[in-house]
Amino acid sequence: MSLSLKPLVGFLTELCEFSHHQLTSYARQMMSVGGPQAPAHTSLLLYRLGDIMAHCIATERPQLHLMRVWSVAASHFVEVFASAFLLSATLFSYITLQVLSVWRSTNWN
Repeated sequence: MSLSLKPLVGFLTELCEFSHHQLTSYARQMMSVGGPQAPAHTSLLLYRLGDIMAHCIATERPQLHLMRVWSVAASHFVEVFASAFLLSATLFSYITLQVLSVWRSTNWN
């Protein structure tokens, strides 16, 4: 089952917002003295966002849909990748491999 464009964009917008709050909260906790241990990477909403974007590409949505959802998610990815203290190398590798694997398996012609 897949969402139509408007609900999908709304869901991704909310997911990006909650992911931002999760990552900034995590960064603040890590900066405090004796902060908690890092959460499991699979619990980060950023992973879920990467999975959803890979699924959108793999399901061969119309190009207009891909452009619209990437415009929502790309700003969040750029913000996270530009903030080095919010992103681990493992998380960056995971998202990069997800996007590349879907991109290679998709016929863009």
